[in-house]
Order: sequence, then structure tokens, then C-alpha cells
Amino acid sequence: MFFAILSATPKCIILGSGGDMNIPERRKAQQFSIRVPVTVKYTQSGHYEFTGVSRDLSGSGMFLQTDSNIEEGAQVEVILTLPSKASEQVTIQVRGTVVRVERSSQPGIAIEFEKLVILPEPWSA
Repeated sequence: MFFAILSATPKCIILGSGGDMNIPERRKAQQFSIRVPVTVKYTQSGHYEFTGVSRDLSGSGMFLQTDSNIEEGAQVEVILTLPSKASEQVTIQVRGTVVRVERSSQPGIAIEFEKLVILPEPWSA
């Protein structure tokens, strides 16, 4: 499936997909399957940082494949870089809350977005 940011401003991201868009969506925001590296930072009895790979992304949240020991309810900062038609890449910084932790054979976390900022240039560690 092809995925790109079609338009991006600090208040709005328009996501586009070359996949089949005829499937009815029951979620609040349309979800896209996209795999990009993600960096997550959080403070909980110390400062922590870990990486993972996105599995699903929407305007309201994402699922991140990771085996981190983060707990549900943790406040996180997420940095991800997405492909874009307008430029080579768009780097996004998101603040959110971990709303689900899966500790199955494919572990990961669901993050609900609270604040999203499009960074002016690629983020570096």
C-alpha cells in the first residue's frame, strides 16, 4: 500500500493512500498501515527513550510495535518521520498517552495523540 502526507500544516495533516479506500471505517479517524521507525521519550521515575516501528497510524493515534516495559497511562513524546509528496520527508513530534499495552507474541503500545507539531526540519538525536 502506498502512503504519503499529501498536505501538512501545523494544524492539519492530510493523509493519502493508494490502497483500497472502499472499506467502511468505523473509527473516529481513518487508520493507515505504515511502517516507519519511531522514537519515544518519557519520564517516569527517570528519563527514558526507546525505539519501535509504527504499525498503524491515524490522525488521533498510532500503534507502535515495541517490547518496551512502558505502562498504560504514561505520557510520551513521539518523533516520527513520514514520506511526503511536498518534500522528501516530514518530521512530526507528538505528545500523547499510552492507552493500551500488548504483551503478546507481537508486543506493542497504542498511543492516543494529544498535541501534534510538524517540525521545520528533520529531527536529530
